[in-house]
Amino acid sequence: MLFLAKKICGTVLFGGGLVFALVFLGVLFNPEKASTVGFNFTEFKQEKQPIDIMFFGSSFMYCSFSPMEAWKAAGLTSYVAAGPEQGLNVTCALMEEIFKYSRPRCVVLELRGLSFETAGEKPSAEYYSPGEGRINGWYDKLSQAASGKKIADGNYFYDFFTFHNRWKELTAKDFEQVYQALKSRLSPSFYKGYVPLLGTRGTIEVYDDDIPEPNKFFAQNLRWLEQIKAMCAGIGAEAVFLVTPSANVNYFDRYLEEVAELYPDTRIVDLNARLADIGFDLSRDMYDGGHPNFDGAVKCTRYLVEYLKFLGLKDNRATLEYSQWNKQLALYEKAMSEIKQSGGNG
Repeated sequence: MLFLAKKICGTVLFGGGLVFALVFLGVLFNPEKASTVGFNFTEFKQEKQPIDIMFFGSSFMYCSFSPMEAWKAAGLTSYVAAGPEQGLNVTCALMEEIFKYSRPRCVVLELRGLSFETAGEKPSAEYYSPGEGRINGWYDKLSQAASGKKIADGNYFYDFFTFHNRWKELTAKDFEQVYQALKSRLSPSFYKGYVPLLGTRGTIEVYDDDIPEPNKFFAQNLRWLEQIKAMCAGIGAEAVFLVTPSANVNYFDRYLEEVAELYPDTRIVDLNARLADIGFDLSRDMYDGGHPNFDGAVKCTRYLVEYLKFLGLKDNRATLEYSQWNKQLALYEKAMSEIKQSGGNG
């Protein structure tokens, strides 16, 4: 009997380990899912203190605003819920889920998503993370596999069998990335959705004469924008619309004119029109033509924090209940120092 029990136990452990290994390898081999860029819903749900400001948008947002810099400058809690080319339909679905856990005082929406192609319906309730290439889904699968829970979609072997021929391309950095992704789930990340980029990639060419009319996706996205506004009103959050710095400085002017006409009572902050006030140098503070680097993000963050003072939010840097944010600030500054010294990016 003892021998049989040991054999059954061994078989179960072996099967569980095999599932866990295949899921892990699937993530490792899939070039999209190995990315840790942007917002992570699993980490967000671990936040213990109320979030003052939520920032939504695409990569333009997650490179432009650093919650830790906002905390350092004004003691405000914030989080960036953005992903690569995140459509407003995804933002809308993401807001629904986030607002179940958090009631921010202010929602800042980056508007370039008005030009993105989006579906006519929101993603399913299981789609908690914006964009593709996110680790939320596979991390949840790893957790479920390890705990013996049923995995929702049943396709967790797909990535391994589809991408297994990438093994020759893998480097130590790929394994390190997966390890760091798993490790970061043990506590809330000090980046809080921000993605730091260092330096400038090539020469930044500035354009000021490209002012196109809104594209064919604009009308559909306006319907998503209306839903987003309604959700903000539903929780009593102040909505602020934002355009982040770009080397194509006037590209979004026509979109902003339309939005300003439709929402005359909503604050619109076009950072391209305020570069001098920010002290923003397009030739030095941009990583590329569309994304601010770390120095640019610090300037954008400080400017927005100052701008949002009309909300009357409390500075909590000296509040005991928020001590974790001070600890995370120290970790953030240490990480940024190390990244700068290595010459890499976050």
